[in-house]
Amino acid sequence: MSKTDFSELRASADKATSLMKALANPDRLILLCQLSGGEKSVGELESLLDIRQPTLSQQLGILRDAELVKTRRDGKNIYYSICSESAMAVMQVLHQQICGVRQKPTLHPQMIVDGVCANPQIRVEDVAQFARQGFKTIITLRPDGEGGPEQPGSADIAAACKVFGIGHHYIPVIPGNITPENVAAFEQACAASARPILAYCKTGGRATNITKLSNLSKTA
Repeated sequence: MSKTDFSELRASADKATSLMKALANPDRLILLCQLSGGEKSVGELESLLDIRQPTLSQQLGILRDAELVKTRRDGKNIYYSICSESAMAVMQVLHQQICGVRQKPTLHPQMIVDGVCANPQIRVEDVAQFARQGFKTIITLRPDGEGGPEQPGSADIAAACKVFGIGHHYIPVIPGNITPENVAAFEQACAASARPILAYCKTGGRATNITKLSNLSKTA
């Protein structure tokens, strides 16, 4: 091993050590576990978890200083979300190996035209796998709230996409009513986005149909 290789290895080891040190606390792990499912306000975290002030603010501050989470202010509310790809990946491994959460089968999006695929509803944690599969853009076609509180919001999917360097567009399409405006917005999003593109809705049907209705199918 050359001196350059060893220096790079040392730098990677130091980075990993810093990450593990930030995670080596039950309260911080629980916070990251909640945030791995999407952005949450300080008030939401306090009501969901048995972590009270000032401990909650202290632990969030440590995660922020470690550049594992970022904040967003909306009026009087402060929202936290994971901004570290490494932290998100570690949390997914912990979910699978320690928490006993079953990993879903490998996702296999269906290609409709060259570079554009359709998929049923995805989870926030699926974004990491789509990134590994090489997708550059995700388009959410399912309106927020259509599937109730269990449906991941488009903002949460967009936040996960940002972590993994994936572009995101939100084009809400009502079931059974794909309008010309929907098709035009979809065409514009695809034209402006890097491929491959993943479009999803509840079952993948709207994603398939809007692609076939668009000019993408005519130029494929």
